[in-house]
Amino acid sequence: MTMTLKAYVRDINLNMLTGGYDVQYDTSKSRSKYQFLKLNWKLIKYVTNIGGVLTGSRALKCCTINGKEMMDRRPNDFDFLITKEMAFQICDHFKFKYNLTDRIISIEKQRWTSLLFQYYWCSSGDDVTRYGAVDVHLIIVDELPEFIEQNGIRITPFTYVINEKLKMIEDSSTNRNEKQKHADDLSALTMRFNLLMHI
Repeated sequence: MTMTLKAYVRDINLNMLTGGYDVQYDTSKSRSKYQFLKLNWKLIKYVTNIGGVLTGSRALKCCTINGKEMMDRRPNDFDFLITKEMAFQICDHFKFKYNLTDRIISIEKQRWTSLLFQYYWCSSGDDVTRYGAVDVHLIIVDELPEFIEQNGIRITPFTYVINEKLKMIEDSSTNRNEKQKHADDLSALTMRFNLLMHI
Protein backbone atom coordinates (compact mmCIF):
# COMPACT_ATOMS: atom_id res chain seq x y z
CA MET A 1 0.00 0.00 0.00
CA THR A 2 2.76 2.44 0.96
CA MET A 3 4.58 2.11 -2.36
CA THR A 4 1.34 2.68 -4.29
CA LEU A 5 0.49 5.73 -2.23
CA LYS A 6 4.06 6.97 -2.59
CA ALA A 7 3.78 6.75 -6.38
CA TYR A 8 0.43 8.55 -6.34
CA VAL A 9 1.77 11.32 -4.12
CA ARG A 10 4.78 11.70 -6.42
CA ASP A 11 2.42 12.04 -9.39
CA ILE A 12 0.29 14.62 -7.56
CA ASN A 13 3.38 16.69 -6.73
CA LEU A 14 4.46 16.59 -10.38
CA ASN A 15 0.98 17.46 -11.67
CA MET A 16 0.71 20.36 -9.22
CA LEU A 17 3.94 21.78 -10.67
CA THR A 18 3.01 21.31 -14.33
CA GLY A 19 -0.76 20.93 -14.61
CA GLY A 20 -2.00 24.50 -14.21
CA TYR A 21 -4.53 23.65 -11.50
CA ASP A 22 -6.58 26.37 -9.82
CA VAL A 23 -5.70 25.96 -6.13
CA GLN A 24 -7.70 28.07 -3.69
CA TYR A 25 -7.59 28.31 0.09
CA ASP A 26 -10.35 29.43 2.46
CA THR A 27 -9.03 29.60 6.02
CA SER A 28 -12.55 30.17 7.40
CA LYS A 29 -13.06 26.42 6.90
CA SER A 30 -10.39 25.70 9.50
CA ARG A 31 -12.87 26.32 12.32
CA SER A 32 -16.38 25.28 13.06
CA LYS A 33 -19.17 27.83 13.40
CA TYR A 34 -19.18 27.56 17.19
CA GLN A 35 -15.44 27.05 17.72
CA PHE A 36 -15.24 30.15 19.93
CA LEU A 37 -17.53 28.46 22.47
CA LYS A 38 -15.20 25.50 23.01
CA LEU A 39 -12.79 25.38 25.93
CA ASN A 40 -9.62 25.13 23.84
CA TRP A 41 -10.57 28.14 21.74
CA LYS A 42 -8.30 30.43 23.80
CA LEU A 43 -5.32 28.19 23.10
CA ILE A 44 -6.14 27.91 19.38
CA LYS A 45 -6.59 31.67 19.08
CA TYR A 46 -3.38 32.40 20.97
CA VAL A 47 -1.27 30.01 18.87
CA THR A 48 -2.78 31.51 15.71
CA ASN A 49 -2.09 35.07 16.86
CA ILE A 50 1.61 34.44 17.59
CA GLY A 51 2.13 32.93 14.14
CA GLY A 52 1.59 29.18 14.53
CA VAL A 53 0.97 27.46 11.19
CA LEU A 54 -2.03 25.16 10.93
CA THR A 55 -1.26 21.92 9.14
CA GLY A 56 -2.64 18.40 8.75
CA SER A 57 -6.18 17.48 7.81
CA ARG A 58 -7.63 20.78 8.99
CA ALA A 59 -5.34 22.64 6.55
CA LEU A 60 -6.43 20.25 3.79
CA LYS A 61 -10.04 21.10 4.61
CA CYS A 62 -9.30 24.71 3.59
CA CYS A 63 -8.10 23.71 0.11
CA THR A 64 -10.03 23.36 -3.13
CA ILE A 65 -8.51 22.44 -6.49
CA ASN A 66 -10.47 23.41 -9.60
CA GLY A 67 -13.39 24.12 -7.28
CA LYS A 68 -13.37 20.65 -5.67
CA GLU A 69 -12.68 19.97 -1.99
CA MET A 70 -9.82 17.53 -1.43
CA MET A 71 -10.79 16.61 2.14
CA ASP A 72 -14.26 15.30 2.86
CA ARG A 73 -14.00 14.08 6.43
CA ARG A 74 -14.39 16.40 9.40
CA PRO A 75 -11.03 16.91 11.16
CA ASN A 76 -11.12 16.12 14.88
CA ASP A 77 -8.03 18.01 16.00
CA PHE A 78 -5.80 21.02 15.38
CA ASP A 79 -2.16 20.49 14.34
CA PHE A 80 0.06 23.57 14.58
CA LEU A 81 3.69 23.99 13.58
CA ILE A 82 5.49 26.28 16.03
CA THR A 83 9.07 27.25 16.79
CA LYS A 84 10.78 26.59 20.12
CA GLU A 85 10.43 30.29 20.97
CA MET A 86 6.67 30.08 20.34
CA ALA A 87 6.52 27.00 22.60
CA PHE A 88 8.14 29.01 25.38
CA GLN A 89 5.61 31.82 24.88
CA ILE A 90 2.67 29.40 24.99
CA CYS A 91 3.95 27.65 28.12
CA ASP A 92 4.59 30.96 29.85
CA HIS A 93 1.20 32.39 28.88
CA PHE A 94 -0.84 29.37 29.95
CA LYS A 95 1.40 28.43 32.88
CA PHE A 96 2.03 24.80 32.03
CA LYS A 97 5.21 22.75 31.92
CA TYR A 98 6.60 20.42 29.34
CA ASN A 99 9.68 18.29 28.79
CA LEU A 100 12.07 20.43 26.72
CA THR A 101 13.23 17.40 24.74
CA ASP A 102 9.76 16.64 23.36
CA ARG A 103 9.06 17.80 19.82
CA ILE A 104 5.28 17.57 20.17
CA ILE A 105 3.05 18.96 22.91
CA SER A 106 -0.37 17.33 22.67
CA ILE A 107 -3.65 18.09 24.34
CA GLU A 108 -5.27 14.71 23.81
CA LYS A 109 -8.34 13.08 25.25
CA GLN A 110 -9.17 16.55 26.55
CA ARG A 111 -6.35 16.91 29.04
CA TRP A 112 -2.87 18.39 28.74
CA THR A 113 -0.19 15.88 27.76
CA SER A 114 3.27 15.85 26.24
CA LEU A 115 4.06 12.27 25.29
CA LEU A 116 4.19 10.60 28.72
CA PHE A 117 3.83 13.84 30.67
CA GLN A 118 0.63 15.42 31.96
CA TYR A 119 0.55 19.16 32.38
CA TYR A 120 -1.28 21.30 34.85
CA TRP A 121 -2.49 24.84 34.67
CA CYS A 122 -2.22 27.17 37.64
CA SER A 123 -5.61 28.60 38.62
CA SER A 124 -5.79 30.93 41.63
CA GLY A 125 -2.71 29.25 43.06
CA ASP A 126 -4.16 25.75 42.82
CA ASP A 127 -3.09 23.09 40.32
CA VAL A 128 -6.01 21.82 38.27
CA THR A 129 -6.28 19.61 35.22
CA ARG A 130 -7.59 21.66 32.30
CA TYR A 131 -10.11 19.96 30.00
CA GLY A 132 -10.61 20.96 26.38
CA ALA A 133 -13.19 20.39 23.68
CA VAL A 134 -10.83 19.33 20.88
CA ASP A 135 -7.38 17.82 20.61
CA VAL A 136 -4.56 20.27 19.86
CA HIS A 137 -1.06 19.19 18.80
CA LEU A 138 1.81 21.68 18.87
CA ILE A 139 4.64 20.42 16.66
CA ILE A 140 7.94 22.14 17.37
CA VAL A 141 10.13 22.80 14.30
CA ASP A 142 13.43 24.63 13.82
CA GLU A 143 11.96 26.84 11.09
CA LEU A 144 8.41 27.35 9.91
CA PRO A 145 7.75 25.99 6.41
CA GLU A 146 6.19 27.90 3.53
CA PHE A 147 2.62 28.88 4.37
CA ILE A 148 -0.48 30.63 3.06
CA GLU A 149 -1.87 33.44 5.21
CA GLN A 150 -5.43 34.75 5.10
CA ASN A 151 -7.18 36.90 7.68
CA GLY A 152 -4.36 36.34 10.17
CA ILE A 153 -4.53 32.52 9.85
CA ARG A 154 -1.52 30.63 8.52
CA ILE A 155 -1.88 27.20 6.91
CA THR A 156 0.50 24.88 5.09
CA PRO A 157 -0.08 24.29 1.36
CA PHE A 158 -1.81 21.20 -0.04
CA THR A 159 1.40 19.49 -1.22
CA TYR A 160 3.14 20.03 2.13
CA VAL A 161 0.36 18.23 3.99
CA ILE A 162 0.17 15.22 1.69
CA ASN A 163 3.95 14.79 1.77
CA GLU A 164 3.91 14.93 5.57
CA LYS A 165 1.09 12.38 5.71
CA LEU A 166 3.17 10.04 3.56
CA LYS A 167 6.15 10.51 5.89
CA MET A 168 3.94 9.60 8.86
CA ILE A 169 2.85 6.40 7.11
CA GLU A 170 6.46 5.43 6.41
CA ASP A 171 7.68 6.33 9.90
CA SER A 172 8.02 3.19 12.00
CA SER A 173 7.23 5.13 15.19
CA THR A 174 3.74 6.10 13.97
CA ASN A 175 1.10 3.93 15.63
CA ARG A 176 -1.13 1.70 13.55
CA ASN A 177 -4.31 3.75 13.93
CA GLU A 178 -2.55 6.95 12.87
CA LYS A 179 -0.98 5.21 9.87
CA GLN A 180 -4.40 3.97 8.79
CA LYS A 181 -5.95 7.43 9.19
CA HIS A 182 -3.26 9.02 7.02
CA ALA A 183 -3.52 6.21 4.47
CA ASP A 184 -7.30 6.64 4.28
CA ASP A 185 -6.89 10.40 3.80
CA LEU A 186 -4.29 9.98 1.05
CA SER A 187 -6.36 7.32 -0.71
CA ALA A 188 -9.48 9.51 -0.70
CA LEU A 189 -7.76 12.68 -1.89
CA THR A 190 -5.78 10.74 -4.53
CA MET A 191 -9.05 9.54 -6.06
CA ARG A 192 -10.49 13.06 -5.94
CA PHE A 193 -7.38 14.56 -7.48
CA ASN A 194 -7.30 12.02 -10.30
CA LEU A 195 -10.95 12.68 -11.07
CA LEU A 196 -10.00 16.31 -11.81
CA MET A 197 -8.18 15.09 -14.90
CA HIS A 198 -11.44 13.78 -16.35
CA ILE A 199 -13.63 16.82 -15.69
